[in-house]
Amino acid sequence: MRFFLFLFLAFFLVGCGYVDVDVPFVDHEKKLDDDDCEPDPDPEPPEPDPNPPGDDDDDDDTCQPQPFADAWDKDYEPRARWWGIIIGTPPKEGHSYMWRGPRGRIISGYPMVRVRPLRTVTYTLFAKTVCGEAVDSVTVRGLYWLDQDYREFKQGARSFMPENHLHEFDTMETKGVTEQEFYQAIEEIKELYSPIVRKFGAKLDVAGDWSDSTVNAYAQQSPDRKIWYVRMFGGLARRPEINKDSFLGVLAHEMAHHLGGFPLWTNDPGKGAAAEVQSDYVAVHAVLRKLWENDDNSLFRELIPEYPKAKCDKAYYCLPKRQELCYRTVMAGKGLADLLAALGGEQIAYDTPDPTVVDRTQTSHPNAQCRLDTYLAGAQCRLPWKDSVIPKTEVESYNYLCKNGEASRPNCWFKASL
Repeated sequence: MRFFLFLFLAFFLVGCGYVDVDVPFVDHEKKLDDDDCEPDPDPEPPEPDPNPPGDDDDDDDTCQPQPFADAWDKDYEPRARWWGIIIGTPPKEGHSYMWRGPRGRIISGYPMVRVRPLRTVTYTLFAKTVCGEAVDSVTVRGLYWLDQDYREFKQGARSFMPENHLHEFDTMETKGVTEQEFYQAIEEIKELYSPIVRKFGAKLDVAGDWSDSTVNAYAQQSPDRKIWYVRMFGGLARRPEINKDSFLGVLAHEMAHHLGGFPLWTNDPGKGAAAEVQSDYVAVHAVLRKLWENDDNSLFRELIPEYPKAKCDKAYYCLPKRQELCYRTVMAGKGLADLLAALGGEQIAYDTPDPTVVDRTQTSHPNAQCRLDTYLAGAQCRLPWKDSVIPKTEVESYNYLCKNGEASRPNCWFKASL
């Protein structure tokens, strides 16, 4: 009841003017300003969409060819290591790729490729889309070692054959040895001889470059003699005179430069690589024999010509497996001698030995016939070779190499003093 009385009193007082209440006054007759009558301006037109549907940046990136040839490791100048170096770009949608190496040879159709060049090589990557084609390239320095280039490497290296221009005739076509066989042969030698080289306190570094047209091979040691290098080239492997066995014979020759011993290239018995034809002899007598001694070599009994067959049969009388191994090593040597004869324009044969008798040992490359005679002699030697020893003197060499008879080192290059 009190509430209603209080409410009534309040209305009464207000209505009689006893309480002043501010009420806003509105003049309904006032004319609105012109500005108040203008409609709101239209909003600013929207900015065009930089990525309209169906035409975004991703589509542009996909269409525009974007080759990227550089090596991925940016911390050093692109240089091949023994395991190779990866160059190129991750694949992009809508792109096709092609890598070209020396002489424009196609080496890969993938955007990224692992390369192991022996000398400095420029590789070019072509990227193609429906919008066009673009090109990028990268130069990769060679494998040899950090402070030496190819020319410096050759200056101190021992080569399989004299320097030549046979690379000018290389058409990059596989004739006898395939690229797969090329690298497989290198791995065979590396696997077989790496443990042996480690026993001499060194590391064996064998590498090859199929794309290189050089017709030769090299062996070298680092200045501290802690790394033993062998370098092989596709130009040699693609020669028509060469098959896989004879290519292994070249690898064996280069290993024999490291392990073959006396006679050496230098007069210091503690240093230096084995002389050229000493390496031929040890290649067939020790390296190839070690490589193939557990293989089935019976096929070569049907392939060997009569003259060397009679020599092997006599050397290994009543030892048929050793005879077959002898056949195989002799035939590998013949392929090498054929290549050397092609370089020198010579005619060679098993049954026409070189009649030359030197008055001092020749440490450089003799003629092709003399080298063929050496392969045949080394294959007939029955003395066992010892992998843990490098004979440094003539006396020591006779513990492992035949001194007399048809199996001794031929007089066309070797002059015995004992």
